[in-house]
Amino acid sequence: MSSLGRWKSIIIMCIVGIVGNVMTFFFMSYPVLLFGKFLSGLSAGGINVFCPKYIMESSPKEVSGSAGAIFQLAVTFGIVLNALIALPFGDALNTDDRAETRKNLFNVLSALPIVCAVLQIIFMSLVFRNDTPVVMMEKGQEQETREFFLKLYNDEQILEERINDLRANLAGS
Repeated sequence: MSSLGRWKSIIIMCIVGIVGNVMTFFFMSYPVLLFGKFLSGLSAGGINVFCPKYIMESSPKEVSGSAGAIFQLAVTFGIVLNALIALPFGDALNTDDRAETRKNLFNVLSALPIVCAVLQIIFMSLVFRNDTPVVMMEKGQEQETREFFLKLYNDEQILEERINDLRANLAGS
């Protein structure tokens, strides 16, 4: 996946997550459910690898650590949000129509990652159209890297410093 770049890897992981969660949402048998859960887990793991790398490599080096921490904070917020969505169903599970309530809860909690993955694909396609500067330099796309840094810094001197840093890092690895 690393040869694809961070951007394409994130998009692929979102698509894998959508497929896995759709399989979970419409499961007809336990093997389908298990395979859907496997794909969902694979997607979540990939997103947790590629998104922080994308953020760290794309953000200004002065704030890259903070930007990476914000990603982890967003993941934690997502876990809490999932628990808060399930909270109202807690008392409902003690009623006579538990099976229907469990199915509704399961469907809501299975559909939420689909919505998030679709929104991430849209957001990545509309706002973050480029791969990271590191990947662009590895592929020999120096002009695109310069344009990226010029948008980010709007200063030729800082742009040259970052390009030279990337060249030195790529030569050293």
